[in-house]
Order: sequence, then structure tokens, then C-alpha cells
Amino acid sequence: MLYNTSCAKRNNIIKITLNTKNKRVTKSLYDKQHQLIYQQFYFGGSIAQAGELYLSNIQKCVSQGYTVTKVV
Repeated sequence: MLYNTSCAKRNNIIKITLNTKNKRVTKSLYDKQHQLIYQQFYFGGSIAQAGELYLSNIQKCVSQGYTVTKVV
């Protein structure tokens, strides 16, 4: 199952995706034209660990002044 969250701040958008099948979290930074600037991958040993990584990345975005704009 996929979970997606987007966060925005000025001209940047961060998209965070949790893939429970692969136990992987992907964090991608885009500019305002939606061009990919960088992408990071985090791997959890279990779905619970991947979920914790997903939530901690969302918390980091909020603590850095980003606004959560979309959660799916």
C-alpha cells in the first residue's frame, strides 16, 4: 500500500511516500516547476519501522516551516 504526503514552503515542495510492500520511504524535493532536485530513500526492517521513518520525515518538514498540503 502507498501513502503519500506533500509539504510546501515558498518555492519548494517535498513529497514523502511510504511503500509498505517494500518497507521503503522516499523523500523527494522539487522546485516550483516540479523539477526534481534530490531524492532520498530510507529502508525499514519492518512495516512498523518504515511507518516510523515516514512519520519522522513529516515531522521534520513541519519543524522546518513546511506546511502539509496533501495527505493520501
